[in-house]
Amino acid sequence: MFKSIYYYYYLFYTKVIPDNEPHATTLFTLSVTESAYWVVLLDVLYVNLFDEIIPLWGLGLILASIIMKNYFYFYKINTKEKIVKNTNKTQLSLFLTIAFFVIGMLLLFLLPFYLKLALTV
Repeated sequence: MFKSIYYYYYLFYTKVIPDNEPHATTLFTLSVTESAYWVVLLDVLYVNLFDEIIPLWGLGLILASIIMKNYFYFYKINTKEKIVKNTNKTQLSLFLTIAFFVIGMLLLFLLPFYLKLALTV
C-alpha cells in the first residue's frame, strides 16, 4: 500500500509540482500524512485515558520517528528506485492514495473538535 502511495506522491512532485529533489519531498509528505493517522489514534487514546492532550513535543516525536522510519525504509534499503520503476498503475491505487491523503488531513482538522468535546465532558 505505501509503495503505491509513495509512487503517486513521487509522480505528483515530478509532474504537477516539479521539484529538484522529488524523493525527499515525497518522503516528507508521506511521513506527514502517515503521522496524521498516528497522531489522531494516539491523541484520542491519550485523552480518553488521561483526560489531557499529548504535549507538543510528543507530536513532534511522533513525526520525527515516522520520518526516520520512512527514511531508513526508502533511502537506506534503496527501495525508492525500485518503487518508481516497478509500481502497477491502477485506478484503485490512485483512488486509495487520494483517499489516504484526504482522510489523513481531514482527521487532523477534525481532531481538535473531538478533543475539545472529550475534555469538556
